[in-house]
Amino acid sequence: MILINYLTAIPDSRRKQAQQYDLGSLLLFSIMAILSGATSYRKIECFIKARRKRLNKLCGISWKRAPAHNTIRYAFIGLDAENLEIAFRAHAKL
Repeated sequence: MILINYLTAIPDSRRKQAQQYDLGSLLLFSIMAILSGATSYRKIECFIKARRKRLNKLCGISWKRAPAHNTIRYAFIGLDAENLEIAFRAHAKL
């Protein structure tokens, strides 16, 4: 789970009230969903919903339900491309 360490280091621009789902886990699960064929925010939501218990156990988190597609979209909109690139380049150096 080394990738999540880099994803967690990405600054979260959302307000504190909107940070119910931590950004690092949300990004990791979204990457997994996209690699599994998800092509929309709703499909990412469905992927997380179907595997939530296993993902919770895998990452040591305790999400009670999957984030809504609007929550996922809002988190993505606030991402800074430069910070994403820094995180992925740092991970790629391993």
